[in-house]
Amino acid sequence: MDRPVPVHTARLPLVQLSAERLADEMFRNARPDDLIPICSFRPGRLTSQKGGPYIHSYFPLRCEDHYEAANIIETTIALREVAYWMAVTLKPQACDQQAVWNGHALRFEYGKKYVAQIHGLFFDLDVGRSPEDSKNDFDQMTAEEALSGLHDLIGSEVIPMPTLTATSGRGRYFLYLFNEPIDATPENVARWRVVVDGVLPCIKHLAPDIGACHTLNRCFKVPGALDGRVVYSMFNDGSGELRRYNLDEIDAFLLNHDHHSDGEREPKAKRETYVPLGAVTIQKRKTNGKRPWLQNARSMIVRRNELLRLNEHRAGRWPGMRHNLLLYFTTAERRIVYERFGNDRAAVKAIALRRALRFNSKLADPLPKEEIAGIFDTMPEKPHRNETIVTMLGVTKEEMLACRLTSLIPSDERARKQNAEIEKKNANDLSAWWLDYFVTNGMPVLCISNLTGKDRSTVSRYVKKIQLKGIALPLRASLRGLGRWK
Repeated sequence: MDRPVPVHTARLPLVQLSAERLADEMFRNARPDDLIPICSFRPGRLTSQKGGPYIHSYFPLRCEDHYEAANIIETTIALREVAYWMAVTLKPQACDQQAVWNGHALRFEYGKKYVAQIHGLFFDLDVGRSPEDSKNDFDQMTAEEALSGLHDLIGSEVIPMPTLTATSGRGRYFLYLFNEPIDATPENVARWRVVVDGVLPCIKHLAPDIGACHTLNRCFKVPGALDGRVVYSMFNDGSGELRRYNLDEIDAFLLNHDHHSDGEREPKAKRETYVPLGAVTIQKRKTNGKRPWLQNARSMIVRRNELLRLNEHRAGRWPGMRHNLLLYFTTAERRIVYERFGNDRAAVKAIALRRALRFNSKLADPLPKEEIAGIFDTMPEKPHRNETIVTMLGVTKEEMLACRLTSLIPSDERARKQNAEIEKKNANDLSAWWLDYFVTNGMPVLCISNLTGKDRSTVSRYVKKIQLKGIALPLRASLRGLGRWK
């Protein structure tokens, strides 16, 4: 019998856990021959990293030898490498050698197809960012402020009390461990993802890394990494034991404590696909593997033009938002220039800077030239998401309509637009299904035309398409037999 999930409003102090106990608790009840994946961050031979360090497999520890985890972690610390593990265990087939720890690394595979069991839910709060590296309104809070926000959510019964939390360097992790690990079957992975999607809206103001939270085999830092700054603690409910859950328990809690009103969340329409019998397969034209630069830069061109229209609509007044505005504009221009003129970095920077200065001159209170030049040093590798720009610049629905915006639009309007497109496609698919049904049941062309609203020539051409594909159709009913279809 499932026990109820208690909610504790008192903020009892966290209880720090050692590496030995943490490994024992995280991988409790795992199958003895399954593997605990331990990875490390170090340089390698991957050419795409250009000699920089990246995450490698380090050692696949057998679950029955989990007591060796602390020794492996100490070895990586001595080698000045940052170690990682996951909230899953792997199948024995992930390593083609006998996994016995002797102080040396042993390569293994940790792709999703090798995941054997899931041991919990993992959430990464991407906080602690600098103003220059910020992506949204919330990621500049500290890890301690994020922990305080978690306590507030627990106290107000928005989320159940997590099992563990840890500082990740500048950010924060928190995890829910399961009573019993669940097999990584497609059905269980789908259930796991549904519960993750149920928690994410509750913590959106704590800047969760959505991609990390959705990744089943996500690597996260082990205790003691980063010169001892990564410390794991358990949430204290007064019992002295770790809080553990099953998927249905967390899902039921989220359903019974829904803090979103109908006006806050736009329900997502479901896409139903149908392939008509008369559909024509279009052969893709062979290319040389390169797309035209306009196609690659299209999204950034749209963003730049919409920022120009927004600036004109606001008459160049951006109180407290000038730096972010120039950052988004310059990032878009740099991408456009890069796609247009190639990878000559000096030329790309010079052209993008000149365009950014021209845009800056249109502001009511322009930024100094030195600050705009400094933006190139803090520019992220990947462009910001449209939702982030909308939030940081405070774009409203009225501005969306006045400036004819299509990408920089509020999230609720984006959801409504996507739902409208999905519903339109579903209606077209339903119409195609009825057309196929009438044709394959021998209904006369005139009757089909009257029922579907399509002209007779369109229906006749569609029937011929189906016949050319070799699909047998019943003899067409004569006009004398129209009575049975009325």
